[in-house]
Amino acid sequence: MSKNVYRNNESTVLYGVLKITYGSYGGSTPYPICLKACSEYLGEDQDYYFTMVSSGAAFRLTWNNTKWDLSNVDIYHTFEESNKG
Repeated sequence: MSKNVYRNNESTVLYGVLKITYGSYGGSTPYPICLKACSEYLGEDQDYYFTMVSSGAAFRLTWNNTKWDLSNVDIYHTFEESNKG
């Protein structure tokens, strides 16, 4: 596997890894987005939802379903009613 990589004493840049932003892959949880981007870079196509579950981030979606709580990550996608405006 040959990838385009830049290295110096202080950093390494892996060209071809998706830029991690809120909304990448339709999610807003940074760690699972990073996992998905890294898996794609390594040649494995994992679903964003799989990375949510396998990283444990999906558990936080049910942390507090009685109020808007910043400990709930990606709370917008928790309930079907959240899609109604």
